[in-house]
Amino acid sequence: MIELLNSSEVQAINERLEMEYPPISFRDTRAESFEIIFKISLRDALQIYLQRHSRPASEAVRDAGWGESSEPTLMTDIVEEFSAVAYTEMWEWVEQIAHRMSETQDGEDLGPNELDDAARKVIASNLAGNVERLVHDYAGYAYKMRDRLDEIPEGQGYLMRVKLNPNTRYSYISSIGSYGDSAMYISNSADTITKLVRWNTWVIDSSVNRLSEREPLQGSRTYTECKVCRTFNKRGTNMTVIRSIKRNDGMRWRSQKKVCNDCIIQILMAKEHIDRGDWVAPNFKGCIAYDGDKSMMIAPIDTFTQKLDLNSAELLAIDSEHGRFFRKYEDFFEVTRNWFYELQPVVTGDFNYAFNESVNLYNYQPSIFYTSVRDRTLFPFRHINEQFGSETTGQHHQTPEWYRKNGPFYGVELECYVKRNRPDYRDLSVVKGNAIRLFHPDGYPNGYVQDGPHQLLIAKGDGSLDSTYGVEFVSQPLSYDYWLNNVPERFWSYFKDNFHARNVTECGIHVHIGWRSMTVPERWVFLALLTKMQDQESTLLAHIAGRPPNRFARYNTLVYQGTENPTFNVALNGKQTQSDNKYEAINTLHEHTIELRHFQGNTGKNSILSILQFIQSMYDFAEFATRVSEPWQYFDIYDDDGEVEVPGTPPPENIGRWISDINKNAEQVLLGWILKDISRYDYIYKRIGYPAFRDMVEETFEGNEDRNSFLNLVNRRMLGMNNPTQQTNAT
Repeated sequence: MIELLNSSEVQAINERLEMEYPPISFRDTRAESFEIIFKISLRDALQIYLQRHSRPASEAVRDAGWGESSEPTLMTDIVEEFSAVAYTEMWEWVEQIAHRMSETQDGEDLGPNELDDAARKVIASNLAGNVERLVHDYAGYAYKMRDRLDEIPEGQGYLMRVKLNPNTRYSYISSIGSYGDSAMYISNSADTITKLVRWNTWVIDSSVNRLSEREPLQGSRTYTECKVCRTFNKRGTNMTVIRSIKRNDGMRWRSQKKVCNDCIIQILMAKEHIDRGDWVAPNFKGCIAYDGDKSMMIAPIDTFTQKLDLNSAELLAIDSEHGRFFRKYEDFFEVTRNWFYELQPVVTGDFNYAFNESVNLYNYQPSIFYTSVRDRTLFPFRHINEQFGSETTGQHHQTPEWYRKNGPFYGVELECYVKRNRPDYRDLSVVKGNAIRLFHPDGYPNGYVQDGPHQLLIAKGDGSLDSTYGVEFVSQPLSYDYWLNNVPERFWSYFKDNFHARNVTECGIHVHIGWRSMTVPERWVFLALLTKMQDQESTLLAHIAGRPPNRFARYNTLVYQGTENPTFNVALNGKQTQSDNKYEAINTLHEHTIELRHFQGNTGKNSILSILQFIQSMYDFAEFATRVSEPWQYFDIYDDDGEVEVPGTPPPENIGRWISDINKNAEQVLLGWILKDISRYDYIYKRIGYPAFRDMVEETFEGNEDRNSFLNLVNRRMLGMNNPTQQTNAT
């Protein structure tokens, strides 16, 4: 019902209700302006909102609420009543505004009929917009009730003050949009207003479809606010718990919240309506996934692809709060179709540890601890449950021999993005934090002997990555054994399923290995292998790196001025001269570590561990190639007077021979080493794959006497990996 109230009628209402500070009244008494107050029921206001948004008309008609469509609208009635008010001068003012807004392009005046129609469009457009403002918070409720508006009782609604000001160059008709502009009312069966409050003071109780005071409902254990339609409802009777990952309109919440059962039904039908071309309110544009037990989730349309394979009988038999919902809407769910998508359960782990799950600044530096797998034979009766040990860096006993016995240790940086289409569709921050947690075993740090509290993986921001979805995970230096055998399998699965990096140029994997983990001769062989494979465009390096050199990993030659052997002097001094670019593939700017940046980002276990095995193979070969019967005096020893007391000697014969071979064909040297015990480096083989690995061996050892034996070894390895029985027979 729509009525127009004049000043005396509004004053009578305020006096009868004895309101000292009326929520609405006439305010502008200037002669050149005109004010009027509309009384519009809640049902009619919602109907106007729906007609404005869902009528099958052109954009112009929908915006104006008036036009060529023959379909009648409630706004038609409002305009007719407005134009029938016995204020001749008011209608003249409206026509003046219409003339200014609708004047033809050639400047000709509008005819009488055109002017009258234009005036009505002015009224319809402005008043419809103001009515929409009144019910904007309940757009979801309007959509939910669109086919049941007759269930909303009369006797409740809004008063809306409208002002017309035609006698200035900025003529307008509008609601003023400030305090005292609109109010909410309740009336009795005689249509007499009995309660009047400021707009937005009351809320809608959708269990009875009535306006109600907010505070009693908010304080009630029986009621709660629906996160979709924004009305209050009975939580135990008419609502169901659900999570949401929609990103707009306040539709994203981590924990389970109560949502009206009717809203859930409407969301389930949203895609069907959209496919038909029907209008769907924004909060209802989505799909719902369910795990068949206790977890239900709202997500954007097309988030999931796999339908939940539960028939109606199985849904109705579920013994949970969701089961009660299904049984209450038994007729709906008895339809033979899969309404829900499958929601896979999210692995979270069991922890009491206070993890730092924040994405820290790029320059954040935690305390460094070496973590390794403890040698249980050293502690046969003590620390029986302590499988791992961590100790701080810089201890005097941390010699290359100690590193080889307990490590080596690899600190790994994994640059990646959270997938938009991922199984764990909780908030981005939750997904990033969960990856950190899952990198640790349940109960962490139980089972660890540690010098101090620390976690094994943190998250950092990185300037090369998008700040919303991008993240760089940085590990503590973990032993090679720990990486291969003790990172929880659930981390690898979660990381691959919920993150991606493989085809993203700015994502890389950077690996740090300590300078002190190798002797100087070992460093020399290690760096020689890597630099020569860069120079010689090694196929093995290309396979493992997964990308050519780029601006984040430049294949530059090591520089050490004033020497004929820069690689050896970099190995000796742990740095280059005149090198300040951290984006070199071999980054020597860190004081304590060599950073290897060659590798394309990846979230797969095989690919990440193949990188570590590739580095480990160079580390192992460097130790083998530098074994000597007597220590090598590779530098001059000076006396107190600065004279050479003990001159340095040339490299031992075996080291010199290996360096010469590396300079000729570094890939052949390293690949030959890998093939001599290929089972130690199986992730390299898995990463490259049999056909490519075999082709690489055939090409690398072309003309070499070991070629055929290596190819036979590769064939047997392939046969064994695909069939364990045949592997036994082959060996």
